[in-house]
Amino acid sequence: MNLKIKSQICYMNKKTVYEKMNRLIIIGNGFDLSHNLNTSYQDFLVDYLTESIKAFENNSVFEDELISFSINPKFNNDLTELISNNITDLESILKNVLINWNLIPHHYGFSDRYAQYFQVNYKSEFFKQILEDKKWSDIEKYYFEYLLKNTKDNVHIQNLNKHFDFLQTKFSNYITKINKSINNYYRNELVQNHLIEKCFESTSSSTYKQKFGKVEEGSEVLKERCFPQKFLFLNFNYTSLLSKYLGLMEFNSKNFSHNQIHGEIESNPNSIIFGYGDDSHPEYSNLENEDNDDLLKNIKSFYYPAKPHYNELIDFVENDVFEVYIIGHSLGLSDRVLLKTIFENENCKSIRLFHRGTQESHFKKCISISRHFKDKISMRRKIVDYDINDVLN
Repeated sequence: MNLKIKSQICYMNKKTVYEKMNRLIIIGNGFDLSHNLNTSYQDFLVDYLTESIKAFENNSVFEDELISFSINPKFNNDLTELISNNITDLESILKNVLINWNLIPHHYGFSDRYAQYFQVNYKSEFFKQILEDKKWSDIEKYYFEYLLKNTKDNVHIQNLNKHFDFLQTKFSNYITKINKSINNYYRNELVQNHLIEKCFESTSSSTYKQKFGKVEEGSEVLKERCFPQKFLFLNFNYTSLLSKYLGLMEFNSKNFSHNQIHGEIESNPNSIIFGYGDDSHPEYSNLENEDNDDLLKNIKSFYYPAKPHYNELIDFVENDVFEVYIIGHSLGLSDRVLLKTIFENENCKSIRLFHRGTQESHFKKCISISRHFKDKISMRRKIVDYDINDVLN
C-alpha cells in the first residue's frame, strides 16, 4: 500500500480558511493486541514468572530483586510435573503454582499438599501486592497508588523505586523479545487495508461543519472531501509494530512523522519513559511539597521535556489546528498529563474514537476521555459521534 500525502486547502467560508488542517493519530496498546502480540502487563508478568519458575526448576533455587524460591531437596522429583501442568497463564500460575508455594493464602480451595515442598520469600511488598490484589492491568498506576501509602518513610520510597526500576528493566527486555518475533507475523490484512487507510482518508465535510463551526449563508460551498496537510502518528507503544506498517508506505517527509513518545526500545532500550503521568492528581501537589526528589522519580512529566519526541508533539499541537484519531489507547490516567495537553489545546477541533465494534465500547471510551477534560462542554463539542465503521479489530 503506497500513499503519497498531498497538501490541500479546506475552506470553511469566505472569511475563515484553514490552510493547515492536520491530523494527530494516537496509537495505544490495543493496536498491538489486535495483532495477537502479548504486550499487556499481564502478559509481561506471565513471562517474568514463567522464566523465574523455569530457572528455579533447573537450579532448585531462584532469587532476584523481587522474589526468591527454594525447595526441599527430597521432593525435587515432583517439581517438573508440578510446573509443566500448571504454567499456562497468569491466573493458573497464581492459583495452581504460587498459591501452593505459600505466595498467596490457601483460601482459594486448592490442595496444600505442595506447600511442604517450597520455601518462598517476597523481597518486594510492592510486587506481592500487585499479584495478590490483581493489579497487573496497569502497573504504572498501581505504583503511584502504592507510593502514596507512605510518603514519609524514605526506606519505603527507596525500596519501591528500586523494585519498580527492576520491573522496568525486565519489561524492556520482554518487549525486546516481542520485537524479535514481529517480523514473523506482523501483517494483518484487515488492519493494513482498513485501519491504516482510515488514518489517511479525507475528512468528510459534515465533520468539519460540526466541529469547526457553521458555514455562513451565501459563503463558498465547503468542499466535499478535505485532506489533512500534516500527519503525526503519536505512538504510545514500545514495540516496532507500527514502524513496520508505516515502512510499507511512501511519504512526503515534510508532511508525515512517527513519534514514539515513550522511547524506542529497539534502537535505545535506555530511552524509554516508564512511570505515572498524572500531575493533576489531587495528591500530586502534596508530593512536591514533601521536598523529597525520590517521590517524583517515576513521574513521566519530568522526562518528557528532555526528549525531542515531546518537543515535536508540542510544536505540532501549538502551530495549527488539528483533529485527533485514537486507535487502541485505553485513555488511562497513567498518560493523563500528555493527553490533557493534546485534548484541551484550543487547536484540537475534533476527537474520533476507534472502538471494539459496539456503541457500548464507544460510550466507555467517552467516559475514559472525560477524565482528561476540565471543560466538559469543550469535550462534548470535540468528540465525533459513534460510527459503526470505526472499528479496531
